[in-house]
Amino acid sequence: MNWNPAIGLPEAIALAAIFVVVALWLAWHGAREAAAAVRRVLLPLRTLGLAALAVLWLNPGRWLEESATTRRDWLVLLDRSASMSGGHDDKATRWETATRLAERLRQASGAQGDVKVRPFSAQLEDDAPATSALRPDGPGTDLARALTGALDQRATPLAGLIVVSDGRQTSRAKLDELALRARGRGVPIHAIPLGGAWGSRDLVLTASPRRVTAFRGQPVKISAQLENRGLGAIKPAVILAGADGKEIARQDAQI
Repeated sequence: MNWNPAIGLPEAIALAAIFVVVALWLAWHGAREAAAAVRRVLLPLRTLGLAALAVLWLNPGRWLEESATTRRDWLVLLDRSASMSGGHDDKATRWETATRLAERLRQASGAQGDVKVRPFSAQLEDDAPATSALRPDGPGTDLARALTGALDQRATPLAGLIVVSDGRQTSRAKLDELALRARGRGVPIHAIPLGGAWGSRDLVLTASPRRVTAFRGQPVKISAQLENRGLGAIKPAVILAGADGKEIARQDAQI
C-alpha cells in the first residue's frame, strides 16, 4: 500500500497534522460546558474521527505509477500516393527519400518500443514489413483518415506519430480536431515534408470531385482546377482519357 494525496506527501502529512491538532483543540474547548466524564469520552471518539479523515486525505491504496520502461511504439505513416513519385531533389524521388527515412526510423526500435511503418493513401493500410515491396501508386492522400486510423488503434500505446509525406492533401478535413485529440492522449505528431523546396516550376491538375457517378450515355460535367507555378502565361490542353487510353474529351485552358 502507498499514499497518493492530491498534493505532495510531505505537505499533505503536515496539513493533516495541523488539521487534527486544531480540530481537537476546538472540540475540547467547544465541550467545556459538558461534564468532565462526558468530555473524556468525546475526546477519544473525536480523535478517531479526525484520524480517519486524515487517512482519507492521504488517499491510501495500491496505486500503480506508469513506469518509464512501459512499452510504447512509434508509428511512421508513409504516404504512398502517386504524387510521391515526383522529385524530392536532383538525386532522388520523394518516394525513394521517404522509404530510406522510414527504414532508418525502423532501425531505431529498442526495448522500450518498436518503430512500425504503416503506408497510407486514401486510407491507413496494414504494417509494412518491408517498404521495398510498396509502390507510390495510391489514389490520393487522405491524411485525416490515416491519422484517425492510427489514433484508433489500441493494441499498443503510442509514443508518437511521424508523418512522411509531400503534403499534397486530396481530401477536405479539419485537422485541428485530430491534433486536439492526439494532444489529449499525449501522442505528439511530427511531420517530415518532402519535395517542398524542389521544382519551383510546376503545373498541378486537381479533379473536383474526384469521383463522378452517372448513367450510361448520360452527359457528364467534370470540374478540375489547374495551378500554374512559375511557368508563366501558358495554354495547356486538358485531356480526358478512357481506361483504354483513348481520348474522350479535350479542353484548352488559359492560365
